[in-house]
Amino acid sequence: MKLRHKFIVFVSAVVKKGDELLILKRSGNLSHHPNMWSIVSVSVRSGETPETAIRRGVFEEAGIIIQPERIFQTYNFFYEDDNNQEAVGFVYEVRYISGDIRLASEKNSEYRWIKPQEIYNYEFTGTVKENLLEVAGYLQNVSSKLRKNDFVKAKIEKNNILASLNMREKEVLNILISNVGKPVDIQTIAELSKYKVRGEDPSYTLIYKTISTLRTEIDKLGLMIISTKGGYALHSTN
Repeated sequence: MKLRHKFIVFVSAVVKKGDELLILKRSGNLSHHPNMWSIVSVSVRSGETPETAIRRGVFEEAGIIIQPERIFQTYNFFYEDDNNQEAVGFVYEVRYISGDIRLASEKNSEYRWIKPQEIYNYEFTGTVKENLLEVAGYLQNVSSKLRKNDFVKAKIEKNNILASLNMREKEVLNILISNVGKPVDIQTIAELSKYKVRGEDPSYTLIYKTISTLRTEIDKLGLMIISTKGGYALHSTN
């Protein structure tokens, strides 16, 4: 009997109040990323629209009223311990309207309103750091130096990152280097890398995992891969 595919939809919110951004510290009692900093994130309930869910989620987790402004990132992944469980997510930029912060104590233990320049002072879960940088406008202006492919290649070669990558990881990284600062969608990455798994072309799930591995490696170089405008792009964290 074929197992039924399980599918969950998540919505997350970068809350902006003036030039400040809201971050939440996850409780130390949580099994997943305890004591790390994050943003509001909830699953969409049956019968809800993503916008309704994000309004509810921010109120439940932080006790404030917000106005959704835009969706600026989407993602999907399969759970490592359950290949039949898939999740897709939308990340919103939202504007603070009213209310005082009131945390959902079982999930978050602290909150802070931070300035964009403070983002680098915290350890965040997943892609939260890049989400905050995107809303803060820090990713909209890539330095002319970074835009030069030769500069990026030299930085990677100097730190011998390629030696730790497999062939597929090298292929994906080279695609991103060739399009520095410009988002490349997952289908284009799959087609350019010409990678097949069990006869399936392309294997999007495998490429998502490859990008996740690359993010960890190039973060050491002051570079990062961000998910924006429907694709992935190589940017500087400086």
